[in-house]
Amino acid sequence: MFEVMFAILVVLAVILDVLAEILFVFAVTLLSSEVMLNVFEATVLKIEVILAVFASTLEINVVILEVFELINVGNVAMVDELMPPTLTTVGAVAVPPKSFVN
Repeated sequence: MFEVMFAILVVLAVILDVLAEILFVFAVTLLSSEVMLNVFEATVLKIEVILAVFASTLEINVVILEVFELINVGNVAMVDELMPPTLTTVGAVAVPPKSFVN
């Protein structure tokens, strides 16, 4: 009878040890979950800042496009030259062009 009681006490001690380990794992899991939530909150804050910067950039781009439209940026008159530009090298004072490298 004594051996049975001792065996039951050993089994109960093992069960208590297992429960203690389960509680430890639960505590570590809870702590890591809190850390993950803090990281998530910081990430959400950074995303909100990025979206705010993007929104302000979008507003600036709209203003730039309106200014371009007002000053007719795309409507530059083309110059049609009948003769291409030439270098005049006629007479005694004519000097041939020099290379910028030399």
